[in-house]
Amino acid sequence: METFYSPRIRTERLIVIGRIILAVLSLLVMWLDPYYPSQHGATAYALLFAYLGYALLMAPLIWASSVRVDRIGLVTHIIDIVIFSSQVYFTKGVNSPFFAYFVFAIFCAALRWQKKGTLWTALAFLCLFIGMGLSMEGIQNTHDFELNHFIIHSVYLAATALLLVYLTSYEKRVRTELSKLHDWPSYTNTSSPPQTLIRDALTYATEVMNAPRLLMIWEEQEEPVRHIIYLSPEKFQWQQILPETYEPLVAQHLERSDFLCQNAAHSSASVLLTVNKGFKNWRGTPLHAELIARYNIDQVIAVLLDGQKFQGRLLFLDKSDMNSDDLTFSGLIAQQLKTLMDQLALQQHLQRNAATEERIKMARDLHDGVLQTLTGIALQIETVKRQLEKDTPMAQQRLTELQAIIIEEQRSLRNFIQKLKPLPSAADSLQSLMERRLNNLVETIRQQWRIAVEVDIQPIKIFLSHSQADDIHYLLRESLINSAKHAQASQVTARIAIEADRVHIEVEDNGQGFPFQGQYDLAQLTAKQLGPKTLMARVMTLNGQLIIHSSNAGARLEISAPLRPLHHRATQFTRANYII
Repeated sequence: METFYSPRIRTERLIVIGRIILAVLSLLVMWLDPYYPSQHGATAYALLFAYLGYALLMAPLIWASSVRVDRIGLVTHIIDIVIFSSQVYFTKGVNSPFFAYFVFAIFCAALRWQKKGTLWTALAFLCLFIGMGLSMEGIQNTHDFELNHFIIHSVYLAATALLLVYLTSYEKRVRTELSKLHDWPSYTNTSSPPQTLIRDALTYATEVMNAPRLLMIWEEQEEPVRHIIYLSPEKFQWQQILPETYEPLVAQHLERSDFLCQNAAHSSASVLLTVNKGFKNWRGTPLHAELIARYNIDQVIAVLLDGQKFQGRLLFLDKSDMNSDDLTFSGLIAQQLKTLMDQLALQQHLQRNAATEERIKMARDLHDGVLQTLTGIALQIETVKRQLEKDTPMAQQRLTELQAIIIEEQRSLRNFIQKLKPLPSAADSLQSLMERRLNNLVETIRQQWRIAVEVDIQPIKIFLSHSQADDIHYLLRESLINSAKHAQASQVTARIAIEADRVHIEVEDNGQGFPFQGQYDLAQLTAKQLGPKTLMARVMTLNGQLIIHSSNAGARLEISAPLRPLHHRATQFTRANYII
């Protein structure tokens, strides 16, 4: 069933309106000249009134939403041919003033069925027209037959048909090209190498333009090289050349214009270029002479490639029968390629930024982990050195504890390196991995700083990625070390609660507190340059909140931070990626 927006519906409605106008005007002409036609006048009038009634009857039928226009269009076309032929026959035949009816019918066939409909309808009318002429000359032996009118009308009918055939062929070509442009690959998945994506896009561009060969030459703002791609049915070549090679690439008069040329190698070639108000002709050599010789360029369409981070030219080579439409259409193709190139450049920029952020995070994690532990071990070794002279058994015990700390830190470092590998580590059992990791942290703090540490971990009921688990681990670690190292506390209590998308950590000690008294949030601490800098930086990185309650009897840290979103990697996940 055709819809209101269907081209066939619009065509049939246009034909219905034209049919009504044609019938009304014909009756008006005959009313103004009542003595014409002199023969078969009553029949002619009857046919016109019948045609007008038929046209008015078809209007509501065509406007009905349930009609099948593909079937009714053929039926009404046959009816039109019969009525038109009869009307012409009864009004002086080849000399009939209603000859324009034939043109109307051919035009309707062109709208409905394009080239084939036009040819078949024109052939049918030519046969009928010739038959009328022979009938009037031979069988009826009428004196109304005029050979010159017969020849002129026949040629006029054939010429009209040929023009409509060309028009429908041109319209079909434009529709086909626009359809190909509409179906341009979106390249939403840019996981393939850039060379592959660009090659696929250029191959599709040559198919759309029907050009045997292609050149793309461009320079990027951040690279001191010129890229050049050559594509033909037998070859794909991507080169990097010096920026001054083939400089200037195009003639100075053509620097900011798209242009086409049929004989680019000629010293005074005729060039059609785009300007603000249309097109303009220019004579001269459009491209660098060495480029023309290197790639044997003769027929060329050259359009601008003006991206956010690059500038260049796209050249379609050896396309036959080039015209201004091809020049305009190639500009649309260049826009598609420019979008792809900008998309790839943006992706590379984001990847570089992500890599930089990841390196910063790794450096902070190493600083808060291994480096702080090594600092603590160094301090403990100084203590052991002094104990070796006074209390050897105690020193040996301390050395044993330090050895255990080093082994545990070695294990942590190994886990850190394991997570950097492309493949995920094996899955652990439910929440034991997270709890064991935090318990190991607590034990390390106890041995390293010789303080009592208690941690209350509420049941973890959600999946945690390794990145999220790292955030919780380092927040707790930095808070505990701050209490042990700077507050000189002998006892620390921590509580951890993990919600669906947020973590809450509270750490309280019995130390000497911070150099300030009272309650401060993260904004106040930052403005006054107070508080633990490393911990504050980590909380700010996570877009979290920090509140510090400080007094001479100790300090309490309240940390609340959203968990990092899970980063999907090609939508492939296994339980090995997560900790429960």
